[in-house]
Amino acid sequence: MTLVCLGNDPKNDVDRLFAIAKNMELKKQYDKALKLYNVIYEKYPDSEKSNDAILLSASILEKTG
Repeated sequence: MTLVCLGNDPKNDVDRLFAIAKNMELKKQYDKALKLYNVIYEKYPDSEKSNDAILLSASILEKTG
C-alpha cells in the first residue's frame, strides 16, 4: 500500500504524486502507478503533469494489454 501525504500546495502535491507514480512504474507496479496517474488527471486537470499522467497511463495500458 502506498501512502501519500498531501499538503496545501497543489503544485507540490502533483509533483510528489507524479514522482511516486513514476517510481511505481519503474518498479513495474503498474496498478499502483495507474491509480496515482488517475488521481493526478482527475484531481488536478489543469496541472502541467496532467497530460503527462494521461500519456503515461496509456503507455502502461499498452504494455500490459
